Amino acid sequence: VDDHKIMRDGIKAILKPNADLDVIGETGNGAEAVQLVRKLRPDVVLMDINLQGMTGIEATVEMRRHQPDIRVMILSMYDDEHSVVSAVKAGARGFVLKRASDGDVITALRTIAQGGTYLSPRVS
Repeated sequence: VDDHKIMRDGIKAILKPNADLDVIGETGNGAEAVQLVRKLRPDVVLMDINLQGMTGIEATVEMRRHQPDIRVMILSMYDDEHSVVSAVKAGARGFVLKRASDGDVITALRTIAQGGTYLSPRVS
């Protein structure tokens, strides 16, 4: 979930070579993401914070209200304490900075999919 299509396309390109990681849906809108999660029931949601209308934090809260076991990983350019703490309080299982390497994003997704948590070193 990212409001920039180029980011969504880039993430799909990064994930494509990994047989254990599939993109089953995408959107640039927090409210639509909530609906997609209810319909598609993904293992992990990769979510930006800065979305128009419903933010990524608000969408995370709403997703967890309907599906408490959903695993959300925030992918954001923001590394400030407020953003990180808000994401964790909302129920995100991970927080990765957009400046992270492809390998870090993949490691984080796998960790979260297996039930763990992951924070980029800079935000932990």
